Amino acid sequence: MALYSIGKLIKEIRKRRHFSQTQLGGGMYDAAAISRIEAGKRVPNFSILRKILQGLGLNVMALNFFISEAEFKREQVAIEIRTSVAERNYDITDLLYKYEHCTKENMSSVERQFFLLFTGIKKVELEKASPETVLPLYEKALKLTLSDFSLSGVVTSTMLSLEEILLLNNIALEEWKIPSMQERALNRLYFLKDYFEHNAIDPIEKVRQYPIILANLANFEEDRQKFQKELDLAEQGISFCCKYGNTNGLCSLILNKGIALGYLKRHEEAKKYLRQALAMKVARGVDVSLYQKNIKNVLGYDFSDFLSQIM
Repeated sequence: MALYSIGKLIKEIRKRRHFSQTQLGGGMYDAAAISRIEAGKRVPNFSILRKILQGLGLNVMALNFFISEAEFKREQVAIEIRTSVAERNYDITDLLYKYEHCTKENMSSVERQFFLLFTGIKKVELEKASPETVLPLYEKALKLTLSDFSLSGVVTSTMLSLEEILLLNNIALEEWKIPSMQERALNRLYFLKDYFEHNAIDPIEKVRQYPIILANLANFEEDRQKFQKELDLAEQGISFCCKYGNTNGLCSLILNKGIALGYLKRHEEAKKYLRQALAMKVARGVDVSLYQKNIKNVLGYDFSDFLSQIM
């Protein structure tokens, strides 16, 4: 039985998906360097290999290959950082320092991008940094692998890694806070929605990230008072979550659906979905008092009795 080397696998999938070597290299490698990787004459750093495979829609953890001790140490810290942020613990200063200094080896461009991404997330969530402070940091991070990226430009790449997707999403969230940038932020998220729907993506990451993009878009459309669009996005996301048994973003999408239905004067349906969303948040230990206050102020629904029964 013939066995695939990493280089041979990359070459075959690249050709099957009609990418050039230049496209695959992005801002990291030129075509000649990719050619050497495909020929087995060069083994890329683990983080760069993961970026290449994610761009091709493959799950790097499903493949067997060698990883150096230094790369392994840094990857273990990266897992700690991702887990902490997923649990909404944004005090990751010590972990970021550990990530940067856990080995004597310099960080690769992809590792540096990861470091800047989560530094930006910490600044937004923990330090309440302004968009004007964080956006240049995110731009710098993206330029490490998408060399021609600029905040004022348009991304057209059909090969994005998870970190690049997260950066574009976070950039859109920061741009939305600035009225003059909201149209650009909206277009950025619709680009990501389209990317998830029409490009090869690691299925595990698609299940995790796609509903979040839809929930963020639904929030944008609610702010624009486009309530039918908010409803359509929420229903699309809920259907996706139910199909794949995913709860990531589901509560937010149900909340979006309830709010959109309320604005569209479909009150009984709205109350049903809002109760579901509030109950899910209570089950997760979330303080729902602010949600209840906003719902009452905006739509006039008072769920005080309902919440007192389930809390």
